[in-house]
Amino acid sequence: MWLQAKQAKHLNDLYVATDSDEIKNVCEKCGAKVIVTSSSLRTGTDRVAQAYQKLLDGGIEHVDLVLNIQGDMPFINPDLIDKCIKLAQDDDFEMATPVYPIYDREIFERPSVVKVVFDSLGRALYFSRAPIPYPRNDVVKSQPVGFKHIGLYVFKPKTLLDFANFETGNYESREGLEQLRLIENGVNVKLLFVDETLCSPGIEIDTDLDVERALSFLNN
Repeated sequence: MWLQAKQAKHLNDLYVATDSDEIKNVCEKCGAKVIVTSSSLRTGTDRVAQAYQKLLDGGIEHVDLVLNIQGDMPFINPDLIDKCIKLAQDDDFEMATPVYPIYDREIFERPSVVKVVFDSLGRALYFSRAPIPYPRNDVVKSQPVGFKHIGLYVFKPKTLLDFANFETGNYESREGLEQLRLIENGVNVKLLFVDETLCSPGIEIDTDLDVERALSFLNN
């Protein structure tokens, strides 16, 4: 993931946040800057928030945006990172995250695929592992059955620090989706609509099958 992310053109700085000595040692051998965080944090975004707070305590100057590029996306496209930064260059959000349309019903129904519904302004209403919106009626083949969320988060710094202070909510606990903590606390989550090709190969390591897909991709 770090090797991919460092190719992005619009990142001013890049750190690996981890509580693992093994990961720390491997990353530092590759030349990555590492911030060691607590092992008791609730989510990856809590880890990023603690890492950012450590940078603030160390005297880092104010930044406009903080990105959480999750480690379970080892093949993330640097162009996706740059596209999200470009799309997020306004004040009309507190956290922004990319999505793209799903046309395949089988993919839409996978619990490992996180779906999102949104309002007319492109603000997230809810994220779920369930197939939302539920297709009670047949969906026109040329229309998406839903929208897939990609686990890349663009935070305004204050929102990131607020996130770490919010209590874990009921929906976050039930779905296992940290972004729902923001929804439950009334935070404006802006969706960044991107082309699926920017998310290719789209392998997120969440299941044993994902590991097999990742190894197959590396070997081809």
